[in-house]
Amino acid sequence: MKRCLIFAVFLAAAVASSGCGSPRVVRGITSRADQVKFLYYEGGDTGVVKCRVAGDGTLSECRPMTVSLEN
Repeated sequence: MKRCLIFAVFLAAAVASSGCGSPRVVRGITSRADQVKFLYYEGGDTGVVKCRVAGDGTLSECRPMTVSLEN
């Protein structure tokens, strides 16, 4: 339940911040201990955002990570 709430908050923020540009769609979430990572697609780009999760589920210290996908 907590992960679903975090996902919904992040997804809403990502869509709201995209304005009239391409929507940012979260395609996957992983979490371990106090970290969560979101895999997203925006237009033709793919990226990962890494955040720290507090005990109450709030996200902080979110930052994009470098991603290199190979076929």
